[in-house]
Amino acid sequence: MIIKDTLSFGEILAYVNPGQTLNDIEFKHFHKHLTSINKLSGSNVTNKMLNNKLSLVELRQLYASGVYSVVYNHSEPIAFLMCPILQKENLTILHIGLMMIYKNPGGNLLGYLATKSTNIANQFFRIDYITTISSTPSVIECFCECVTNAWPSPNIGQKKAPRDYLVPLRVLSSQYMVKCFPDNNGMSIDEKRFILKSNSAEMGFKTNFYQISRAEKMKYNLFCRTWIDYDHEEDIIQVGKLNFFIKLRIKVINFILRFSMNKLKTHSNQNSQLNPASGSEIEQQVA
Repeated sequence: MIIKDTLSFGEILAYVNPGQTLNDIEFKHFHKHLTSINKLSGSNVTNKMLNNKLSLVELRQLYASGVYSVVYNHSEPIAFLMCPILQKENLTILHIGLMMIYKNPGGNLLGYLATKSTNIANQFFRIDYITTISSTPSVIECFCECVTNAWPSPNIGQKKAPRDYLVPLRVLSSQYMVKCFPDNNGMSIDEKRFILKSNSAEMGFKTNFYQISRAEKMKYNLFCRTWIDYDHEEDIIQVGKLNFFIKLRIKVINFILRFSMNKLKTHSNQNSQLNPASGSEIEQQVA
């Protein structure tokens, strides 16, 4: 299933469970757009979901469940956000995963895509928890501002994670990280701090605090410097519980962000081009 969203600068296509719902031609076209954005962005992140060498059957399994949004400007793919859905027994988890930007339309694109994907996921699934993995202060800020019960976070005065948050953490590790990370042998998780240690630099991610996108609120920048050891390529695994109030908050934030995103000026191919994203403009997450 494909859900189309038209904005002033272009359009966004949200693919729901593309591994199950798209035919072979549609799926290959969809996956080609993802890999081209990754390549053109200059990051060339290594993730099995972006591996062209995998068979069609293997790729369909990786994309079987989730919401995958691709941003287009005049039919050119310029950004994407991957949000796989993980399930274990009666538990359903939405992971706000890898985002890549080739040409940045401006505005809070990450926040808009993340809240939009969450709203779409809630239409088709009963989402219990939401997760993300990042060391980028702006990404962590975006997640915490939307999911107010997220942990770890500077907004919750708890040294230890809520007990029920360990379950989605372990599901994320076994069903997503192990399957999608290229070298999971070099990966380890600190369940006390909710920290992921991996070969982030080898995967194509920036690990220098001074080269990644900063948060607007200083408390998130300070939190990241305190909680994350950037010299050892650490990332925070954040977990939040999607109750009624969080879902309502995300809907309101998405409505506000859509209004602001829709005010962005459109760009014509003849007169002006979107600026290629570089440095701090690229919001990256380990996914």
